[in-house]
Amino acid sequence: MDAWKVFRPWALLAITAGLSACGGGEPGDLLAEPIAASPITTAPPQAAAAAAAPASAVVRGEAADTLRPRIVQAPRDAELAVDGVAEFSVRADGPPGLRYQWLRDGEPIDGAIGVNLQLRVTDADHLASFSVEVRAGAQTVRSQAATLRVKSA
Repeated sequence: MDAWKVFRPWALLAITAGLSACGGGEPGDLLAEPIAASPITTAPPQAAAAAAAPASAVVRGEAADTLRPRIVQAPRDAELAVDGVAEFSVRADGPPGLRYQWLRDGEPIDGAIGVNLQLRVTDADHLASFSVEVRAGAQTVRSQAATLRVKSA
């Protein structure tokens, strides 16, 4: 059976309207030769998206993600008595050579540039927040803040 015989009148009308909108062809031109039947195939959305995206875009996206630091485990809240030693730590991943800067209430702490922060607790530390910025080149990410509660004696 020739493929053109399976067209319905509404389909022919739609095709004709499409040709007219494009400025070319006559209705008879469409049916001058039978249309070869072609199988319809489908692919999962992920495969279609990957096929549609240029390879360079995918590579650039992956490369950009590997250059950006990421906080894996943020510092946790602590509750200690005066003269106790508070210890905060962060776990981050990213490219080699990550740099750290600890912050107290949003301000850098001089010399606090490692994955761990230790400090002797005073009354002034009650409800202070501690976070850390992790830097890789020009990319920086800041952790969520941990709160230090000082127990009253």
